[in-house]
Amino acid sequence: MASLSPLDQLKARREELLAEQIFDIPVPRWLNPTLQLQIKPVDHSTFRRIIGIQERAAKGPKQQVGESELNANAAMVGAALVKVLIGDGDERAEVDWQDMIPSLGISETSSVTEVVRAICLRDGDVLTLASTVLKLSGYSTESIDEAFAGE
Repeated sequence: MASLSPLDQLKARREELLAEQIFDIPVPRWLNPTLQLQIKPVDHSTFRRIIGIQERAAKGPKQQVGESELNANAAMVGAALVKVLIGDGDERAEVDWQDMIPSLGISETSSVTEVVRAICLRDGDVLTLASTVLKLSGYSTESIDEAFAGE
């Protein structure tokens, strides 16, 4: 068997690296059963689109600014979501976010953003998940803070 050329090696390694870009992140406070989100990196156009929505909402009534920030963060998590993982080991189930809606007691027409908000028991949990998603997407803490601050 012939060895791979440098370009074939590069191609094979790129494919390996792309396959490694799926991450399982735990949802805070979900221990029995555990709840994890399987996510992929958020691309920059999606990042900018969500930030743009949040920036426009921030120009509205002051009482809605906090809610728009939480929704933008939840939307970022939702944009990265591949699957939801419930349980551990042999008991682990993979489900789509839509399949969780009846168990969460939210409207059957809920968006992925609303599902993320529902599985997060505290507002800070939404922010924690969004920060993790963005860091795994390759964004620095500084760039995340600047984007959400509108700088």
